[in-house]
Parts: sequence; structure tokens; C-alpha cells
Amino acid sequence: VQNKKCIKSPDEKDIIKDVEVGTNINGAIPIDNIIVQLKMRGYNLREAKIWYFDPAYNEYILCPNDPVPKSYVINQEVFRDTNQISLKTQVPLSLIHIQRYR
Repeated sequence: VQNKKCIKSPDEKDIIKDVEVGTNINGAIPIDNIIVQLKMRGYNLREAKIWYFDPAYNEYILCPNDPVPKSYVINQEVFRDTNQISLKTQVPLSLIHIQRYR
């Protein structure tokens, strides 16, 4: 399943719209799908630390350094209501807005 997401910074100044990501059979997004899309847009995330915001815990969760294992996913509960994923990285970037399409 392909989806379009929007990535925004925590301060919502940097918004990256229409990031196309695939989901697994459980509706989760492999984080490497997001990283690949951002690299294609010119963001240098090689070996960068990456965190995503999980509203269930109200905090940022550290992901493995890039390259992120394909098995590492962001569960759909993180973006289900807003179609957005907030990321923090060692480079300027950060919130992803996700618009689903089928």
C-alpha cells in the first residue's frame, strides 16, 4: 500500500508534503521508506540519528542510525489520526505529513 505523508519539524517550520511511503500488512511504515524518500529530496541523512514522535508516550523515540534496518517500523497509531509524522534529526528537517491514497 502506498501512502503520501507530510513531514514537519517539531516547530512546524519545515514541512515536507506528499512523501510517498509504503506500509506493511499491519499498516505500519518501515522508517527506511521515509529515509529513502527524504534522501531523494536532497536531505543528507547518511549515518544520522533520527527520532520520531510517538503521541502515546508524548516523546520522541530514537531509531537506529541510518541505514535503518528494514524491519524497524512506525506503527500506524503514530500517524493514523493526523497523517503526520514528526521527526527530529541531526540535520534540519523534521515533520512529515502523510496523505494516504489507494
